[in-house]
Amino acid sequence: MGNKISDEVYPVNVNRALVQEAVDMLFIEKDPTKLIRTRAVIVVYDGALIAERYGTGYSRSTKFLGWSMTKSIISALVGILVKDNKLNIDTPAPVPEWNNTDDPRHSITIKHLLQQNSGLDFVEDYYSNSDVTQMLFNTGDMAAFAASHALKHKPGTYCYYTSGNTNILSRIIRHTVGEQDYHSFPYRALFHKLGMNNMTMEVDASGFYNNEQILSEEWVKQSATLGGSNLHGEYGYQFWLNTGKENDPSTRRLPDVPTDMFFASGFDGQAVFIIPSKKLVVVRLGLTKTPDEEYGANNFLKTIIDAIS
Repeated sequence: MGNKISDEVYPVNVNRALVQEAVDMLFIEKDPTKLIRTRAVIVVYDGALIAERYGTGYSRSTKFLGWSMTKSIISALVGILVKDNKLNIDTPAPVPEWNNTDDPRHSITIKHLLQQNSGLDFVEDYYSNSDVTQMLFNTGDMAAFAASHALKHKPGTYCYYTSGNTNILSRIIRHTVGEQDYHSFPYRALFHKLGMNNMTMEVDASGFYNNEQILSEEWVKQSATLGGSNLHGEYGYQFWLNTGKENDPSTRRLPDVPTDMFFASGFDGQAVFIIPSKKLVVVRLGLTKTPDEEYGANNFLKTIIDAIS
C-alpha cells in the first residue's frame, strides 16, 4: 500500500469497534456455496488509516491483481498527459486505424473512449468466442484488435462498457510518451509521487498531493461526473459512479452510499471506493464471483459511514 498514509493517529470521532466489526464481517464465510473469500480490506478516513486486515497468507506486501481497476489508473495517466498539454480529449483520438477523415470512427475522441461511449461494435461478454476473449487470449496487439472494429453507434450517443476502449487508451499513452518511457511513466508520473510503492490508491484532494498538482482539479471533477450518454448514472472517466436518478436511491448501484462516490472496480470483487463528502477511501480485494450479492458492498460501506458520522 502507499507508504504515506498515517496509521499512528486514530480520529477521535470514529466508532472504532463498529469499523472493526464491519471489516471482520467481510472475512466470515456464512454460506459454503457462496464464498466471500475476502483477501484484504483497508479503510482510510481523513488521511488516517483506521482499519486494515488481510486474509490468511496475505499481507500488505502481497501483490494483488487489480483486473479492471486498472482502467481507473489509465484515466489518471491520461489526465496527467492532458495537464501537460500532450493530449486533447475533445479532438479525434490519435488512432492510426481511424486516421482517414472519411472513416466514421475518425470522430471518436479520447473523451468518448474514457466515458465508454465510443460506439464501437465490441462485445464484452465472456463466452468462448466473444470480442473480449479473443482480444485477451488470441490477439498479439489488443489495441489494434479493438480499434479494428466498426461502429455500431454514433460516438457519444450510447454507453457500453468494454475493455477494448481502455486498451486503445493505453496504446495512446504508449505512443504519446514513447517506447523508452512507457513502462516507467506510470511510476514516475503517478505511483512514486503518491508513495505507492506496492500500488494501492490513496485519498485524493482534487489531484493535489504532497505540494504538487498531479492531476488538474477539473480532471478529477470530470472523472467523477456522469457522461451525457450514460444510463442510470453509472460511468465517468473510467470510474464507476453512484449517481443514479435524482431523489431515487433505488437507481444507485449502492443505494445507501452518497451520490458523490466514485470507484475503481475489477473482476472477482476488487474495488477502491472513494467518497469525497465523507473523506473516505475504502479498498476491498478478494475472489468473490458475485461481490455485490455475496459480501454486501452497500451494507458494508453504510456501516463504515455510520461509524465515522
